[in-house]
Amino acid sequence: SYRAGFSNILRKINLSLLRKVDSVEPDVILVFKGMEIFPKTLTKLKDRGIRLVNYNLDHPFEHSSKGAGNRNVIDGIKYFDLHITYSKEIKRELESKFKVYCEWLPFGYSFSKEPIIEDVKKNRVCFIGVPDIDRASIVSELLRNKIEVDVYGNNWKKFISNHKLLKVFPPVYGQELFSVAKDYSIQLNTFRSHNKNSHNMRTFEMPAVGCVLVSPTSAEQRLSLIHI
Repeated sequence: SYRAGFSNILRKINLSLLRKVDSVEPDVILVFKGMEIFPKTLTKLKDRGIRLVNYNLDHPFEHSSKGAGNRNVIDGIKYFDLHITYSKEIKRELESKFKVYCEWLPFGYSFSKEPIIEDVKKNRVCFIGVPDIDRASIVSELLRNKIEVDVYGNNWKKFISNHKLLKVFPPVYGQELFSVAKDYSIQLNTFRSHNKNSHNMRTFEMPAVGCVLVSPTSAEQRLSLIHI
């Protein structure tokens, strides 16, 4: 009902935000992405003299999935005093298309404790993630070249038919993801459309658990790996 527009949840969220602001009187508000915040709410916040900062882990106006963004994100771009993005290409696009102030902050990852890295690893390529046409095409190419691959995630069998060199496992998340990842020598990485020519979280995660990362190349990706 939320996506269909029949839910009042967004109205309640926006009213609650304005009430909270009136009681706290902040100088700055940091908004993560902003899918739930109406542009008219941003206007009211700015009328109160509050500076607005947006930090978006996805592309602000090219949305690869329903969870990546919506009309509120696009229509709200012009109201922010500062945009923070992980991609230099997105930074250039925001500055040129929307004439807004933007800073670049690349992804990073911090473990709460030192990961245990296995000395003996599975001699197979591993990919952990949701399948799509592009990802399935990459995995299929590896299989055609007689490379054994393990994939973790839902619905892989809808994209790739049974293959003797392919093993499909249920999805893994959080700490379990890293427990699985460190058992493999090679982790496959792909870029969504909003990560093209940039980098993503897996840029940092997989080398951190001792895996060789097989990934698309980009200037940001190479720079990030140099500093790991």
